[in-house]
Amino acid sequence: MQPGSRVKKRDADVAPVRAGGARPLGVTWIRRAEIINTEERHAQYPEFRINSRRERESLRPGDFAKLVWEGLNVDGLIGGERMWVEVTKATKGRNGCAYEGTLRNTPVSMKVPKKVRFGPEHIASIQAAELQRNCLAPRSDDLSGRGEDQ
Repeated sequence: MQPGSRVKKRDADVAPVRAGGARPLGVTWIRRAEIINTEERHAQYPEFRINSRRERESLRPGDFAKLVWEGLNVDGLIGGERMWVEVTKATKGRNGCAYEGTLRNTPVSMKVPKKVRFGPEHIASIQAAELQRNCLAPRSDDLSGRGEDQ
């Protein structure tokens, strides 16, 4: 392989190869990335702050949820990305609520689906649709505040 050539993206491949075969920092591809449970992460690491359960269960279509994907790279190290998902469908039932949404960021180091299904336990942060359109306009039931999950 010639220096500077691109490696095809497969499960365990990495992005561009430099002269001498060295991988550039921060461009290692994550394989099998999964959305993490932020409630478990918050319980394990209280400094990993999340919105309250009530706030995370009150999203409506048009609101935004920040989800965290993690996985192992080819060196066996954990890597991840935080990305915004726009809620397109919110359902509430006996088992709680569930969301469907569309990814609004471009992943840098992993492949993730554009359409995502998730629950309140996966949400790290939220932003109401009105705040997304005009970040200076507060909403009466402001959901952008960061609070500990109780």
